[in-house]
Amino acid sequence: MQLGLSYRFGKSVNEQKQEREEKAKEDIATAVRETTKFYESELSNQSRQHETEINAINARLDETIEEINQKYDQDIAVLKAKGEEYEADKIKLEEEKKAAIDLAEQKAKEAIDLAEQEKEEGIARAERERDVAIRNIENRFGQEKDELVAAETFKSENYSRGVQALADGNYQQALESFEAVAETDSEYLEVQEYIELTKAATKSWSEYPPEVREIYTRGVDLFAQKKYEEAITEWKKILEDYPYNKAAKDGIKQAEDRLKKLKELGARE
Repeated sequence: MQLGLSYRFGKSVNEQKQEREEKAKEDIATAVRETTKFYESELSNQSRQHETEINAINARLDETIEEINQKYDQDIAVLKAKGEEYEADKIKLEEEKKAAIDLAEQKAKEAIDLAEQEKEEGIARAERERDVAIRNIENRFGQEKDELVAAETFKSENYSRGVQALADGNYQQALESFEAVAETDSEYLEVQEYIELTKAATKSWSEYPPEVREIYTRGVDLFAQKKYEEAITEWKKILEDYPYNKAAKDGIKQAEDRLKKLKELGARE
């Protein structure tokens, strides 16, 4: 009997593989967004630091120019106090003042240029680090995605192979397939149930305690006497301790089928 791959899955192998791939893509995108956000924050911090540094340079320049102007005013006041001709000295002081201001502005410009250069280098370095981090994320998740897809394919194929073998009565093949899945993922779908079911299907009556065999025999006798409900009661006792006992389950099903037919016949009469 051929069983489709959606049996017991709800989804085909290809659909499950596609879901894994989509999940891996989402994980990559999330990690890339987080990494990008981190480096954007770093770049924003660098920009703020740069702005603070430029403001500090301009503030120091203003203070220096203010100090130069104050000294100039003081020197002029001293010359005026002497009451002498100070025009030539005034021109000299103005030249010194202008030279001092020019020097201060030149130093401030050099400091700003250096800060701009450091900012550009910092941004370029952060962008390189971001690109490397993103490539590493993509490589890592790409490898994990391949491993996940391979593992999911292995489990899905062995699980479906086990279900098919069980349906065909090939219990050894079914058990090998289910146990291969369980070794990889013990919680995969209903693999543990199938393992127990397959083992129960191949278990010899000699492996059961004598009292279990006696209960089963009583159920068979009752069934032969057409006491189907009593036979079901006996066989259900076996299932309390051995829920996968195939003989008891098959017996119960046959007895229930007989009761159903009797009920139908009674209804027609």
